[in-house]
Amino acid sequence: MSNASWALQVATVDAVRAAVGAAVKVFDGQAPAETAFPYVVVGEKTIAPWDSLAVAGEDIDLTIHVWDQPTGSSAQECERVLGLIRGALNRKRLPLDGIGLRAVRVVFEHSFIEPDGRTRHGLIRIRALVRP
Repeated sequence: MSNASWALQVATVDAVRAAVGAAVKVFDGQAPAETAFPYVVVGEKTIAPWDSLAVAGEDIDLTIHVWDQPTGSSAQECERVLGLIRGALNRKRLPLDGIGLRAVRVVFEHSFIEPDGRTRHGLIRIRALVRP
């Protein structure tokens, strides 16, 4: 993992925590078993190098998961949390110490019911172009 991708992950976790508030737990990596719903996991990352003759950098995709088990069939809380995350990250300048951040934007958002029939799973994928 590059310094730029780690800095992006830390800044993303901080921004998501600030956006969703204390009532929704945010985990970097994996949530502990028996975590109360709803919660967020900042998860998988894909890094692709990009460069020109003068500049080198990375195109980083980071996936964020929202998990909820609503009463009834309502997706309202999952969608609310997805909206807060989108608002906190899309087209925002995250603080990345010593790393040039060209852009952060939401490139994908999806929510669905897991096979257990109870768990609502929301996904947001962000893309950041960084120059270490």
